[in-house]
Amino acid sequence: MEKGNPAQFGRAMGQLGIEMIPAYSPEARGRSERAFKTHQDRLDGILCEHHERVVGHDNCVRFRRRVL
Repeated sequence: MEKGNPAQFGRAMGQLGIEMIPAYSPEARGRSERAFKTHQDRLDGILCEHHERVVGHDNCVRFRRRVL
């Protein structure tokens, strides 16, 4: 992590007033990456488009002119 050139996540944290603490050891990096993936998975479920569909009599779902 470079202080003068933060990544997008670093810039967002700075705008929120959250101080980032770098993790240089492999163990610390693994813990933070596992925690981040957990949060990222939750955000993927929330920040996605939801479309209600009905399964047809032929067990197919139609979505934007495609048959699934």
